[in-house]
Parts: sequence; C-alpha cells; structure tokens
Amino acid sequence: MKAKERDHTCDIMKCIGIIAVIAGHLTLAGHRFIFSWHMPLFFIIAGYFYHEKDTLVMVKKDARHLLIPYYLTCSAVIFCFAFKSLTHNEDLVSSWIIASLYASGSLQHTSEYLANIPIIGAIWFLWALFWTKNVFNILFKRYRKHFLPICFFISMAATFTDRYVINLPLAILPGISATLFYAIGYKARQLKDSTVTGKYAMSFACVSIATWIVSFLFYDMSMVRCHYDNLPVNIIGACGGTLCIGIISGFLSKYKCMATDLLEWIGRNSMVFLCIHAFDMCYSIRNHIDLSDAGHILFVVFYCILGTYVMSFIPFTKRAFNIK
Repeated sequence: MKAKERDHTCDIMKCIGIIAVIAGHLTLAGHRFIFSWHMPLFFIIAGYFYHEKDTLVMVKKDARHLLIPYYLTCSAVIFCFAFKSLTHNEDLVSSWIIASLYASGSLQHTSEYLANIPIIGAIWFLWALFWTKNVFNILFKRYRKHFLPICFFISMAATFTDRYVINLPLAILPGISATLFYAIGYKARQLKDSTVTGKYAMSFACVSIATWIVSFLFYDMSMVRCHYDNLPVNIIGACGGTLCIGIISGFLSKYKCMATDLLEWIGRNSMVFLCIHAFDMCYSIRNHIDLSDAGHILFVVFYCILGTYVMSFIPFTKRAFNIK
C-alpha cells in the first residue's frame, strides 16, 4: 500500500510556527504580532487533517502521541532539578512536580480561582491539543451538521470560564477553547474544492488578512490564558495570519533545496522542538552565555535541531516522541 504523501506546505507552516513560539518566549519584540497567529496556526492545521475516529481509539492514540512526550519532558525537568537540589541543599523539585501534574501554561491567568499555580511552560499545548481533538471528535459525531456553531459556543464558554472563574488543571479550558480554531481548520478542508469557496476565496482572504493587521496592531491575545482583547477581531485575524503563513509556505515548498528540506524536517518534528524548547525554558544553559535576543533565539533553534537529531538515533526517544 502506497504511503500517504505529506503536505509539505503544512510542514513548512509548522516550522515557521514553532520558530515563532520560540521567538515569542525569548523576546518582547513583535510580541503582539507573534501571538496573533502562532498558536491558532497549530490548532487550525490539526483540524485541517482531522479524520473521524472511534472515541476510545482517538483517546489512546493521542495519549500515546501527546501525553507520553509531555510526561517524559516533565520527568527530564524534575530529574535535573532533583540533582540540583542535592548540590544546593534546598528543595527545587516540589514546585516542578506540582507544575507537571497541573499543566498550567501561564502565571497571568485572570481567573478568580487557581490563577497562580506553578507553570510547566510551553508544553501546556500538548494537554490542550489532547482535549481539543477529543472534544471535537465527540461533538462532531453528535452534531455533524452543525459542528461549527456548536464549537463556537463551547469554545466561548471555556474561554470565559478560564478568564473569569477558574484555571482548571491539565489545560482543559484552553484546550476546549481552541476547538473553534480546530473546527475552522476542518471546515477549511471541507470547503477547499468547493466552487462556492472559489468564488468568495479572494474576498475572504482580503478581509481576514486586513483584520489580522488590525488585530496585531491594536489588540492582544493569548490562547494559553484564554485572553482576547477583541474576540471577533482576534479570531478572524488569527485565521488571516494563518492564511498568510500558508501562502508564504506554499511558495517556499515549490523550491526543493537543502533549506526547504530543513524547514520541512523541523515542521514534521515541531512537537519535539516544543519539548526541547520547554526543557530549555525550565532548565536553561543559554542563560550562562552573553547573547542578544536574536542570539538566544538562534541558539535555541540550533539546540532543538541538535537535540532532535541526537534523539532520532535513540530507539526509545525516536519512538516515544514520534521523530520523523
């Protein structure tokens, strides 16, 4: 049976996205621009490739592909701080155990309850994507004809609950809140070959991209803490930003060379990059090097490339992190 050909454009999109994630964590420059699209892009792409599955089958598959890397990364962080605790004769582990078990991604939650739980950092996304995919799968099975409005209302309920009421563990609410972007990704694939879509595609592209420009110029958003300064503008703008990255990536994918091969490889292994970056954020060696913001970003990207390459030669890590 012939292997399914990969979508090289989406691989490059994920490469640009993960580099934006790293940049967004290491510098304040362009912060609003980066946050206006970088996380929605990953949820939209994931939704674009959604295929309906039996609930239990999907839960097991996503637990293996998302949660095992999450807990392995947490274990590596805890091990390093346990070793450091022995040499410094102080408890540096307890807060990281709490952070690992809770999977909160930000200290800036504005909820009334549990807003200031110790954070695990960037890999909150793995638990969030687990909830996004499985909640969407359940909703799609039940509300197939009306999944988009249903996902909108479910997402809004999760967004406002997280923002004003409680920061639940395991990134449950950010994950449910992201089902709207996931549903938009799936809807985009449904409409891809539609003649109606072709008729209005240019109009939608222009409106969404213009909205994106307004979004990153005037309004903040942060998916990890369910914060949207202007909800409609932020959502439409995130779609416009993702579309722009898709156009750029489609252009790059036509030119086959070592550079684009590297971009595609990074995109295929973006989850591994996220885990290595999260480890670096928690237990960093770059802080001992005098670098500019751009230098820190380049260092971490190289660190992730090297780490992924080395891990690809170790059967356990290659299998556990699904390195391609």
